[in-house]
Amino acid sequence: MHESNCHRHKQQEPKEAKKERPHIVEPLPESERPRKDGPGGD
Repeated sequence: MHESNCHRHKQQEPKEAKKERPHIVEPLPESERPRKDGPGGD
């Protein structure tokens, strides 16, 4: 049970980092925004 909790926390770490990445890509051109929000977002 404890291992499951540790796994859940570890999976949320990379998820938050990926969410912050698109934020930095906002200033980029609109052509690059949909590209990262499409196949990269999912």
